Amino acid sequence: MQLLESDFRAKAGALQLDIELDTRPNGLQVAIATYNGQRAGSITSDALLRLIECIESGSSFIGEVRDVSGARVEIQVVHR
Repeated sequence: MQLLESDFRAKAGALQLDIELDTRPNGLQVAIATYNGQRAGSITSDALLRLIECIESGSSFIGEVRDVSGARVEIQVVHR
């Protein structure tokens, strides 16, 4: 399944993404958003390190799509 901008645009406000950790080949952990098990993109935020710490300690989060502008998808991260 390929994710398209139109998928996000059509569902803005109703679409929820899973927030997970992914380990890059160099060992760096990044927070990512997935949709139906497929990587949708990376999370960028001033609070990114805190989000990663919370996920590492067992908390789980979802991302609610708020806005789509080109390839940029704005989400609100919410504790599950």
